[in-house]
Amino acid sequence: MEEKYMNGIKAGVAGGIVLAIVAIIGHFLPLIGCLISPLTFIVWLAIGAVAIYIGPKAVTKLMDAAIIGAVAGVVAEIILLVVNLILGIISSLGSVEGFAITLVATLIGGVIGIVIAAVLAAVVAVVYTYVVLKITK
Repeated sequence: MEEKYMNGIKAGVAGGIVLAIVAIIGHFLPLIGCLISPLTFIVWLAIGAVAIYIGPKAVTKLMDAAIIGAVAGVVAEIILLVVNLILGIISSLGSVEGFAITLVATLIGGVIGIVIAAVLAAVVAVVYTYVVLKITK
């Protein structure tokens, strides 16, 4: 696998771990979860820049930056989706209806989150590449 994709995966895993910690805290301590939930948006933005920062030599075009950022966003959000599915299963062990609703809602929210994370991380990666690395093509 190419180095640029590996950089995106590394940044995505790091971002996914942060998102998972925020999700676990928010699940078990709802009041604190409300206070730190905006961290999710910040992580979505940061992983795009981190993906480029990890390996700037792998980026030769702005399109490379967009792809690397999108990969990082997707990986992070897939990790969060798995954690949310596990938390949802734990929460709805008592009823089949609750389990079904939790499963469907988590999957729909996860797909939407994957798209949002990929777009935001790709945009930030392109901006970071343009501003910091001075790549304009």
